[in-house]
Amino acid sequence: TECVALGVHCAAQCTFRMGSYVTMLVAICMGAHTFAELLSVLGFPSITTFLFFGMLCGPFFIGFMSTAQLQKLDWINHIALGYIGMTAGGKLRVEDVKSNLMGTLWVTFGSCAAPFAVSLGLTIFLGPYFMPFLPELGPDQQLAVALMFASLAVARSPSSAIAIIEELHAKGPFTTIVLAVTVVVDVVVVMLFAVMQLLVAQIAPLADKEVSPPQIVICRFAAQTFISIVLGWALGKGFAVVMFWLSSCRDKDGASEQQRPSMLEAAERAAAAASAGVLVVCARALLGGFERAMFLLVGWALMTEEEHDLHFGRWAWQNPLIVCMTAGFVIVNYTKGDVAFHEAMHDVSGPLLLIFFVYTGLTMDLLSLQRNWLACVLLFCARTLGIFIGSRAGGYLGSQPTEFAAAYWRSFLTQAGVTLGL
Repeated sequence: TECVALGVHCAAQCTFRMGSYVTMLVAICMGAHTFAELLSVLGFPSITTFLFFGMLCGPFFIGFMSTAQLQKLDWINHIALGYIGMTAGGKLRVEDVKSNLMGTLWVTFGSCAAPFAVSLGLTIFLGPYFMPFLPELGPDQQLAVALMFASLAVARSPSSAIAIIEELHAKGPFTTIVLAVTVVVDVVVVMLFAVMQLLVAQIAPLADKEVSPPQIVICRFAAQTFISIVLGWALGKGFAVVMFWLSSCRDKDGASEQQRPSMLEAAERAAAAASAGVLVVCARALLGGFERAMFLLVGWALMTEEEHDLHFGRWAWQNPLIVCMTAGFVIVNYTKGDVAFHEAMHDVSGPLLLIFFVYTGLTMDLLSLQRNWLACVLLFCARTLGIFIGSRAGGYLGSQPTEFAAAYWRSFLTQAGVTLGL
């Protein structure tokens, strides 16, 4: 009995603490949303305001929330990254890519190859002057550091692109190319980062860590990618079945509501009709809430599973970003649930992106930025130069309009969700 009472007390205490942390975060998000509305008239994108407001309220400025409190809310990243992966995959339509396939491929190739090569070269040759720790490392270790930085330089931000596109209601061939390239590049960077991790483990292994043979490493990566794609495909089909069932339930509720006699024709049954109508509305809301929660919880579960695998030293048998992207891609292109899927993603996008970007701003380690500002300048300039060269060259080789090729690089500068997840 004492153990049960102690367990109940601990659970209640943890729930109260988590509730207080969530309440504080929600209050900060409300302030960020208000300031975003005020600054929107000046042309500020909302997500920029969310990030800066989060930084302002974080532990390195005003200090509304401490680092320890924010660490308890890291599950927000898991939910948001799962959503970002599914939304990014759902934005990639086969027919849109086919209509300008060569342009998409060339811009994608240029946007991957040039940032990787420029970042790798500048980090190797200029890194020792900008990063104090590099001169203390051996040549192999310096190459390993440069490879990791270069792979991250390729990454884009589907969350930022999707947020800005929805905020500005942008449509057209330029938007389609930007979104397609952003999504494809993030699929590439997930695989590239995994390959670089395996390569770095061979080039500069940790002293106390046993290195697996290259053939085993390659087989594990191939197996992880294959399992992730198959699991994502199965989840996409499963989501479509669940959405069809939920849609059928809502349609039945609507049909029964239409067959019910009106209050004017049967005044004596007014109370019963009103009660039934309230129940129908509540049932529809519950079904819609379940549908939206289903996507978020599955993404959270995949992210948490990978984190546990890495924490306990187990083989990470699936890559959650690839799984989520594949699931969204399958729903939109190979099922009839694309409309319901986009509605569900749109309904949760506003609050979720608000919370995610504010939380990202809150967790930014500004002291680390202060200590490593020279390294940040080098990496930012190298990545920007690579994107500028690669997107222009890709647009030219892909026969894109001159104004499109000249503007692509500005659309590819942002980095957020996938990079943070990696």
